[in-house]
Amino acid sequence: MAISIYKRRQPELTGLWQTVHRHWSTFEAQARAKGAPPPRFVERAFHKYLRCGILAHGFARVRCTSCGDDRLVAFSCKVRGLCPSCDGRRMVDTAAHLIDHVYPTVPFRQYVVTVPHWLRFKIAWDRKLFSVVHRTMMQALRAWMRARARRCGIRDAEVGATAHTHRFGDGLRMNPHVHFLYADGVWHQPDDAAPPQFAHLPKPTDADIADLARMLHHKIIAKLMRQGAIGQDDAAGELFALEQPLLAKCTTASMLDRVAIGERAGQLVWRVRTEPPEQKSSSHLCATFEGFCVHARTTVPALAR
Repeated sequence: MAISIYKRRQPELTGLWQTVHRHWSTFEAQARAKGAPPPRFVERAFHKYLRCGILAHGFARVRCTSCGDDRLVAFSCKVRGLCPSCDGRRMVDTAAHLIDHVYPTVPFRQYVVTVPHWLRFKIAWDRKLFSVVHRTMMQALRAWMRARARRCGIRDAEVGATAHTHRFGDGLRMNPHVHFLYADGVWHQPDDAAPPQFAHLPKPTDADIADLARMLHHKIIAKLMRQGAIGQDDAAGELFALEQPLLAKCTTASMLDRVAIGERAGQLVWRVRTEPPEQKSSSHLCATFEGFCVHARTTVPALAR
């Protein structure tokens, strides 16, 4: 019965699932042979993902009381960051919550903030340090928005935003960075009796985004220096490499676009393209300063719910 159920579902399986199913056991065996097995949480995630959506690993029977029709719904793995199906459902649930209960009907602008490669190595496996960098980014963006409001004659302005952390970039390279979705304006209270009002700010210029990149650099570097994270040995990274050598090796290889283990270990990742890659502009509403990059070109109109 399990085999027939597996075969019935196989045409629906994604290319990612097939790739993991084909290569995970080999990867795991090679890592163990080298004395650096995958971390337990990584093993659990991959094993759960390989069982996701397959009826042989458990299901619920859903029946319609009106028409009598019933369906079998396979259990999902609920793995974060690996399973497209479970991540997609979680993404839709989060978006629905934000639209229904958080975001007001105002325009928004996305600010994507990335950090230099040397800092990515530090924050990739130091959660506390990443939190410090994340919080400093948020504070800098808030101060920058309020300064723009003051130039428009608005005092005591407040901003509204959400932040979403990504740990990867193009090609699934390890790249911890943050996507901020800020209301493209501020709230202010003309007088004590009136309710807060939203004021749309003028579109930022290239010079404004360049100033923001410089501000982020100065504030984050100053914060890291006060924290003692700059100018000292990377103790957190060294401890992580000792405790999880395989994960540290894969992280480093991912950042450098190299193969981590196997026959081609250390070599560049092969890439297959059917057409020339799209050229990405780095001028309009995008600025880089000392490795700190800000992209602010993407906007969402007020009624685009």
